[in-house]
Amino acid sequence: MKCKYHSTSPNYLANGTFYIEFREENPSELWLNYGNDSEMKNEKINLSKCVKDKKKFVCEVEVDLIDFEEQELTYWFNLTDIVGNSDKSRERKLKVDTLPPVVSFTHSIDGRKVNFVFNVT
Repeated sequence: MKCKYHSTSPNYLANGTFYIEFREENPSELWLNYGNDSEMKNEKINLSKCVKDKKKFVCEVEVDLIDFEEQELTYWFNLTDIVGNSDKSRERKLKVDTLPPVVSFTHSIDGRKVNFVFNVT
């Protein structure tokens, strides 16, 4: 089987949402593989929750990446059809950032003038 992968994402920064678009007439299993040298994880994607648009499938999966926060990880998808043939998408490396920014600010008043200082971490 040679699956036609149209796209996978994310491409640069991972927050836990992964996306794949592919063409395969009879898919039976789809797996997301992700991790780094110290730990690899797998997530089976429920194909019934994917959207079929004409001849292609569009799938999205959410995973918890807190174990990889501020690290680099590699991910790819593995697709298997009903006769057991499988194919994998291109591997992508990206940084992980799952934490929301922390915003704080202070202000000072000098007559009619107000100064704001914003800190974003």
